[in-house]
Amino acid sequence: MLSNLKTPVLVAVLGLSLSACANLYDTAKQATPTGDSYSQALFKNYMMLADSERREEDWTDANFFSGKALAAADGAPQGPQELAERMLDEKFLTELSPARASLMDALNGGAAASYPEAAAMAVAGFDCWMQEAEEGFQMDDIAACKKMYEDGMAGIGKPMAMGPWTIYFGFDRSNVPMDEKATVEAAAASAAAMSNGAVVVSGHTDTSGPAQYNLGLSAKRAQSVVDILNSLGIDSSRINVSATGEADLAVPTADGVREPKNRRVEIRVLK
Repeated sequence: MLSNLKTPVLVAVLGLSLSACANLYDTAKQATPTGDSYSQALFKNYMMLADSERREEDWTDANFFSGKALAAADGAPQGPQELAERMLDEKFLTELSPARASLMDALNGGAAASYPEAAAMAVAGFDCWMQEAEEGFQMDDIAACKKMYEDGMAGIGKPMAMGPWTIYFGFDRSNVPMDEKATVEAAAASAAAMSNGAVVVSGHTDTSGPAQYNLGLSAKRAQSVVDILNSLGIDSSRINVSATGEADLAVPTADGVREPKNRRVEIRVLK
């Protein structure tokens, strides 16, 4: 990673001196994101990139991504970087220039509102791609950032899953514990905000007990969650329910093992 400040624009945009930048990562790490789904997804993606740069002790780029994360956390997300803000070799510009144009077309077409998770991934991936391309020597990192952008762009116009929200159950129990109901409420709130999105509810068990019994138990657990979703205003017509028993373990175990993390129902909301 570069040891010098690569673009004066970084300091100008953030309005910070180099000494102030030293605390930017820590400030972002402690931030609680607000705003819409797009802003929160951007915060998550930029902090992932900031963490990666911090691990490499590249504080210039860790602070750059932290600054973008803070803007998103405040509900005022910035757009993808302008090409002129990085010193890019022509060989990278031939790909980055049309990629940014496609990204801006998607954002101007409402992708942030309609596909917030995918749009956020594309924007953060593009900024990552630009940053790594400017450095120009870590080809695996350049390819990984480019793929992040491409995966985000591929998700625009296609269903994206939010969640999962995971509800855990007592041994051989199918009723939702009181301290788990807040998780169902959080999923219901997201489902209500995405009024056209399908809600996927899947029930699971651990491997203790007969497989056929566990299949029925997982169905009962899923139904218990569906009942709460219904009571919170999520219509059954939007909900797809599945029960897998002990066939899809969160924590792989041998047969006959009581594993709390496997006794669960997962909720996802598709956009």
